[in-house]
Amino acid sequence: MIALANQTAFLFDTEDGSVRPVPYTGKFNDLKELLGVKIVDIIRFDGEHIIFVDDEGFINETPKGFRITDKTGRQIEFAGNGLLTGDNYGNNAPVKLNLADLKIEVIEIEYEKA
Repeated sequence: MIALANQTAFLFDTEDGSVRPVPYTGKFNDLKELLGVKIVDIIRFDGEHIIFVDDEGFINETPKGFRITDKTGRQIEFAGNGLLTGDNYGNNAPVKLNLADLKIEVIEIEYEKA
């Protein structure tokens, strides 16, 4: 699932709480740099979109993340940054979502103390 060259994706950035369009080359090293992670996981958002996230976000107890709620009320939560891109049968594609249709929240994540 690697995007086409110079495709635009949306970066969910916990540093400043923003969601902004970013150029996405589709190269794995660029993806890791955009997210600021070593290991990447994929969350299927809907039939046409995926979100790349930090695979170790919860394991490393990343203190912030995002909660995204779509029009149907379905929620996705992840720790750390995320990158939303379109998906076309395993190949990334342009984002077709209207971000205004989503409720996007920065969340503080509390972890249980052992």
